[in-house]
Amino acid sequence: MQKILAAIAWVVLLSIPVAAKGPTLKITIKGSDLPRPIDITDPAVLQQFNIWTGPGTSSNEAKSFIVDWSRGVVTDRLTGLRQYQVLFYADHDSGLNQPAYIVSYDYDDSSGHGYVYIPGNGEESYQVNVASIYRRIEGNWFYASDEWDAVAKRLLPSR
Repeated sequence: MQKILAAIAWVVLLSIPVAAKGPTLKITIKGSDLPRPIDITDPAVLQQFNIWTGPGTSSNEAKSFIVDWSRGVVTDRLTGLRQYQVLFYADHDSGLNQPAYIVSYDYDDSSGHGYVYIPGNGEESYQVNVASIYRRIEGNWFYASDEWDAVAKRLLPSR
């Protein structure tokens, strides 16, 4: 009987993380040059940017989430770029009440490309992020994916 109960408990524990990892429901972009935050709720856009992909997940796609992981860590990022905070709300524990993942996004108007920062230990948003996904690459800048840059370019104010 104990073996059966242990097996049932094991199955329940294995199913919890899978059930908790739902689709992206909303993405919010905040920035000092925005009159108000930009909320992205279009399902066609949201489905492109699933936080449950990339390092630290079972889906290690080269271009996923909003990062182009194939290009590695950025070592020579430009300074003086427009800075934004990007919040991802997912259909899991907190839904639209609390973000499931938060990154910084710096946008380069001259090139139309951006960079994504995954907060490191001790930084704001680190605990929020690692409660969802511990990627083991926190505290680094990465190149944004072309897909995310295209969305940002369309939504962010022109300079």
